[in-house]
Amino acid sequence: MDFGIEKTISNFVESQFPQFYLSEGPNFVLFIKAYYEWLESEGQAINQSRSLLDYRDIDNTLDEFLVHFQSKY
Repeated sequence: MDFGIEKTISNFVESQFPQFYLSEGPNFVLFIKAYYEWLESEGQAINQSRSLLDYRDIDNTLDEFLVHFQSKY
C-alpha cells in the first residue's frame, strides 16, 4: 500500500531554508542535509519510522517482530 509517505526527506531540506542561508551559509545547509541523509540510512530513526507500515506485513517485518506475530496469531 502506498500512503503517499515519502521515504526520504533530505531532498527537501534546501527548499526549507530562507535564501539568506543558501547564499551566506551553504555549508550549514549541506551539514543539515547530510544529517538527514544519515537519519535516513539503515537502522536510523527516520528510516525506521518511515518503514513502520511495511513492518506490519509478516513478509516484510523485522526478525525481532516475528516473536510478536507468533504469540498473537
